[in-house]
Amino acid sequence: MIILDTEAVRRMSFDSAEARLVRVIRESKTDRVALPWMAFEERLAQYVLAYEEAHRAAMSAHRTLGRMLPNSADVAAPTLTDSAWARQLWDTRLRKLVDIIPTPPEAFQEALRREANRLSPANVATNSA
Repeated sequence: MIILDTEAVRRMSFDSAEARLVRVIRESKTDRVALPWMAFEERLAQYVLAYEEAHRAAMSAHRTLGRMLPNSADVAAPTLTDSAWARQLWDTRLRKLVDIIPTPPEAFQEALRREANRLSPANVATNSA
């Protein structure tokens, strides 16, 4: 089984050679390509947060455009989908790329401890002078 982490999936474009290779391995059934559930959820959250940021930028641009006209009602608001729809879209796309493997409870506990204490890899340590 090939187990990927969040960073490997984050750096992989769905149209990249790496993603094509992962799909070939998965479809050939010679090996499994998997992502731990926790990493899967983290990557989904990253996609959704990026979508929400782009949505805010689009709405801001729409308001700016409206201010350029004497009557802002003349500018139709863009039709944008909600975060739940974007999450479902990315969920489906990721599941076509990798299998999801359960995360053991001990890993959740360790992740929470690291996050709470700002320890790597939960938080990249920085050197302070």
